[in-house]
Amino acid sequence: MPNTYGSSYLSLCGSCNLFALLEGYLSTVQVEEVYKAYLFSEDAHKGQFRQTGEPYICHPIAVACILADLHLDYRAIIAALLHDVIEDTSIARNTLKQKFGEEVLILVEGLTKLEKIQSKPILETQGENLQKLFLFMAKDIRVILIKLADRLHNMRTLGAVSDEKKKRVSQETLELFAPIANRLGLNHFRSELEDLGFSTLNPESYQELKIKVSKECCDQQQVVGNVENELADRLRDKNISGRVEGRKKNLYSIYQKMKRKGSTFSEIRDLHAFRIIVGVLDTCYLVLGVVHTLYKPVPGRFKDYIAIPKTNGYQSLHTTVIGPHGTQMEIQIRTEEMDKVAEVGIAAIYKNETGNAFDMGHYAADKIGAWIAGVLEAKRGAEGRIFAENIKLDLITDDVYVFTPKGKVFELPRGSTPVDFAYKIHTELGQACVSAEVDGQSVPLRTPLVSGQTVTIHRSPKEEKSCPNPNWLEFVATAKARSKIREHLLGNFDSQEAAVIGRCALRQVLASDFSKTWEDIPKNVISVLLRESHLASEDDLMTQIGWGNCFAISVAHRLMQGPIQLQGKMQSLLFYRPLIIQESGGAVVTYGKCCRPIPGDKIMGFVSTGRGVVVHTHTCKAAAEHRNHPERWTEVRWDKTLERSFLVELEADVANSRGMLAAIATSIANLDSNVEGFLMKEEERSRAILH
Repeated sequence: MPNTYGSSYLSLCGSCNLFALLEGYLSTVQVEEVYKAYLFSEDAHKGQFRQTGEPYICHPIAVACILADLHLDYRAIIAALLHDVIEDTSIARNTLKQKFGEEVLILVEGLTKLEKIQSKPILETQGENLQKLFLFMAKDIRVILIKLADRLHNMRTLGAVSDEKKKRVSQETLELFAPIANRLGLNHFRSELEDLGFSTLNPESYQELKIKVSKECCDQQQVVGNVENELADRLRDKNISGRVEGRKKNLYSIYQKMKRKGSTFSEIRDLHAFRIIVGVLDTCYLVLGVVHTLYKPVPGRFKDYIAIPKTNGYQSLHTTVIGPHGTQMEIQIRTEEMDKVAEVGIAAIYKNETGNAFDMGHYAADKIGAWIAGVLEAKRGAEGRIFAENIKLDLITDDVYVFTPKGKVFELPRGSTPVDFAYKIHTELGQACVSAEVDGQSVPLRTPLVSGQTVTIHRSPKEEKSCPNPNWLEFVATAKARSKIREHLLGNFDSQEAAVIGRCALRQVLASDFSKTWEDIPKNVISVLLRESHLASEDDLMTQIGWGNCFAISVAHRLMQGPIQLQGKMQSLLFYRPLIIQESGGAVVTYGKCCRPIPGDKIMGFVSTGRGVVVHTHTCKAAAEHRNHPERWTEVRWDKTLERSFLVELEADVANSRGMLAAIATSIANLDSNVEGFLMKEEERSRAILH
């Protein structure tokens, strides 16, 4: 690095040499502009120190170094160096504009710390901040790239802050910033953010897993080396030029897999993944054939992200094979260009030669731009807390890829239904949706979609007024569908009108189910409910009911019976928190004899006077009738650990031969079950109904 860029702070702060990195890909003129910004920031932050004890300027330098590793353009680097000057110093926005231009000012304003309003709950403030962040992202995607670098450095230096702040920042990182990095294809960012957040929130599990993974990887080192050599040798035999890389999966992803599958560490076999990187696209498919002749593929574990790229532009072939000693291994096959995008995501398509802004013409940029636009469209009419919850849901959900009849592919979150698909295509189609076909077969609108299906949406005639069904809110998975359904149903209700509707609904439930009035509820009980639900007043509660953000029946039962136990901790039933059906069942839960639901069935709860919450399957005729009274139903889900016995009804069509009934009873007994009773009816073929 030339002496021109020398500074005591540059040598003191951070482990990277910022200007040596910049000189590797920026022009001399551009590096000079960055240096001017550094001197300006150093002077603005003079006398300020971080909680680590370092001069504050060390933080902007570190953020700029992270972005320089991605080869971002010089204006983004300047914005990184200046990102805190408006908030933390006396520098005015006009001064920044005059010295560094409009483009840098837009980036800095998008990154300026948002005011924390202490009187508002965390989720609501977080939602408002997210809305503003996505608005700035829509103007310039570099805002989120710099924000992620800022968060990454803060997580690396989190040890200096209070325990309460460590947990809050780490939780936010795992819920929001790591998933956003994943959505943008920034794999290095995502992996490090996840492990840093994991180590702070759950240090004991982190250390225990770290030790186990280190030992296991040491034990498997020879096996991994053998696999790499076998793959490389086979490629050479086929005259295919490429390189093979083995890598360890990050600790947080292993931890999540253990939680998701209920597995112990000893049951996790795919700690390593392998990449084969080649020159051109066609070779990827040749390599796939080579891999499958060397190792036996696992059925159903092949994904072609080259033909159908992910939203963030990620392309690769994924296959899982049986390797040495019967161990399953994931192998990814891609080109050099695909590998670059896989590691640095949307940052890979920057045009550094010209210093121009982000090239939004690239496929990945177009897809991510469409995602941001969809997020902003879905936020309309949603207050902060609802927006934050919807974003978190969209970010953590895996994707499925489905097709229109004409072959156009659409990406949706896992669990999406034909209704979500219709809204994804166009809001008008979603509002007018009346039925759907999947792969040529009619299906209920609540049917979850899976990758590869072709979906046909049937709409109401254009001359008829389109109106979404309010019950769709029960099963739609996308923020856009949920937002548009609410928006249509609520029309132009303002908060006062919604409060009137909510108050009427709550009074009706209190009167019919408990013979009580609102005035009968003790003020201290109401205060506890408002505090738990992060609401400021009774009017806010009524407004939320009127807007459909929570159910009158849930609020009434919460007021009269106290909190219901949800997964081991006390929570309010507001804002779509479901009632979890647990081992003990609970006196307030009964099961519909009309449909006899069992764990695994999709269920809904109907609140009945004297019987508490009655659980029905979604396909039950009684449940269909109950949907005419939406104020009386609530969301319920099975506890994943539930193992109790349930009474079910089986129908068996059998030939009426001697000993047949005994044979059926014996088969049931062998399954550790019992026959409570049976009804036999003679038809053209005999039918036995067993209980």
